[in-house]
Amino acid sequence: MITTAPTAFTKTLNALAEGARDALRAKGHRFSSTDGVRVAFCNKYGVGNGILGSFSWQTPDTIMLAPPPHETLWEFWAQEICSTYIHELHHRWQFQSWGLVKYAFNAAPFLRRLALEKSAKAIELEADRILGTAKE
Repeated sequence: MITTAPTAFTKTLNALAEGARDALRAKGHRFSSTDGVRVAFCNKYGVGNGILGSFSWQTPDTIMLAPPPHETLWEFWAQEICSTYIHELHHRWQFQSWGLVKYAFNAAPFLRRLALEKSAKAIELEADRILGTAKE
């Protein structure tokens, strides 16, 4: 089931992402604006299966995220999932910058890991360091 994230959660998440933007840009990383992005939760995503977020060119204004482990943990979850959100916003930036044809080509299974995921994972790890959520 897919549900829209609460407005307060989305505002907190966007503030965290935008707050990290300058530090990430200084490291050469780019991600799309949070303006007009709908954050939705997919109950099939979660820490247990390793899927925390996704971006789809079919719904480019929506970022899907795993819901919080408990509904009272909104602020904590925004902090914890923000690097994943930035990772998905990077994919949105790739799509917006490259256009549909180039993005779809690079999303092919034989290219995806190198063409899309390498830079998205790099921005996610750097965002974790900036936000203080690095697992290392």
